[in-house]
Amino acid sequence: MKKSVIKKLIIAVVLLFLSFMGFQIVQKLQYKEQVQQKLSTLPEFSFQTLEGSAFTKANLPKNNKAVFIYFNTECGYCFYETKDISEQLEHFKATTLLLVSNESKEAIKAFAIKQNLFSKDQVIFLQDSTYTFAKQFEANSIPYILAYDAQGKLLLRHKGQLRAEKLLQLLGEK
Repeated sequence: MKKSVIKKLIIAVVLLFLSFMGFQIVQKLQYKEQVQQKLSTLPEFSFQTLEGSAFTKANLPKNNKAVFIYFNTECGYCFYETKDISEQLEHFKATTLLLVSNESKEAIKAFAIKQNLFSKDQVIFLQDSTYTFAKQFEANSIPYILAYDAQGKLLLRHKGQLRAEKLLQLLGEK
């Protein structure tokens, strides 16, 4: 009699566990779909340039693609990614590269100079002093890349380092 009750209890616990796990999986899939929908078109944003002025979606050059790179100046992957971009910069003809960090303007500027990306026409370094980029753009790792076409439609959402060659192919610039 006791064995029968224990078997039923074990079966009930296993079924309850499986139901819970199924529910968690469905919720995670729904969340990912919501994030994809939210980022499918370029959202409004506001960050500070290294000169201290606000930079928003309205400041983006018309008919240009936009690539956001969320980075940290002490991140090795970010270093090599931006070095690779710097070496291929002439190929990013119709793309605005927006490099966003929550670090100090001084640290960002030093990084930009070191990477030979400072004062380049198609590269804009932005400071996220209010830590809103990660939440607004669902960035939970660095480097983190979002690429949008000239109409503001999402082309790529990528976590981790990405070769400039691959990014250029996606953008149709090479």
